[in-house]
Amino acid sequence: MIARPARASGFKSQSRRILFDTEILTLTLKIYFFYRSVKMCKKNQIYLDQFVKNCEVKQLSERRINDIKQRLGIIFREFIDKDIKKLSKEDIDDLKLKLQKRYLSYWSLSSMIATIKVFMRFLYELESSESLPKAYRDFKVSQKKYKQALYKTCDDIITPFEGFKLVKNARTKKDSAIFMLLLDAGLRPQEILKAKVTNLEKASNNYYYFLVPGDTKTGTRRVRLNFSIPFIDDWLKQCSRDKQESLFGVSYRRLYKVVNYITEGKLAPYDLRHSSISFY
Repeated sequence: MIARPARASGFKSQSRRILFDTEILTLTLKIYFFYRSVKMCKKNQIYLDQFVKNCEVKQLSERRINDIKQRLGIIFREFIDKDIKKLSKEDIDDLKLKLQKRYLSYWSLSSMIATIKVFMRFLYELESSESLPKAYRDFKVSQKKYKQALYKTCDDIITPFEGFKLVKNARTKKDSAIFMLLLDAGLRPQEILKAKVTNLEKASNNYYYFLVPGDTKTGTRRVRLNFSIPFIDDWLKQCSRDKQESLFGVSYRRLYKVVNYITEGKLAPYDLRHSSISFY
């Protein structure tokens, strides 16, 4: 008699684990698609489609339209079974409280409120926000509560000399180049995230320039570099990237962590842009 080869001892347990993981994945997908299907009532979907079409007629950029859809989607998810045009004063007050808890930034909350008012003006076919119902007219942001976010202090601004001291905290040459380029050129985070090696240009007068990518907020512009050049050279020598590759290949989360770590938790990427604008 020929003996059958013995199965591996962990075969059954492994197959059960795979089956269990598959069931969890299936259940998660069902919940996700159910949530997607009920997240907005039909009337609200019609309102949103009409508003988006109106934005397209006004030739708003695709990026801005997507931002508007994302903000309004948050509102519609709060009122899944309610017509957004027939909200009561209590519903609007509850919405205010939820948005205040969700958005800790003055600018984020004020942008959200502005989007809501523009959308409601469109629904009610009004020419100005002053003609909206009182509940929406009173939908404002208190500047006193967000005073620290509105005004920059001396602690939020650093000079190039302070930057040279802080950059010693960087863990890698890549982090040093990111930090000094942000401080030197005063770039927006999105501009440095989309940058490629070809965006660095060496002119005939031995000056270096940074060409801001065209698909950013203000489009292409040429920024002369000063004290960040040695740090960028060190990084490029180490990584040896092709010209069409991303200059740093990082996400915004990583960018924020780099700046936050180097400045010992005191500054964010936009603070370096404000610093650069202040001393130039």
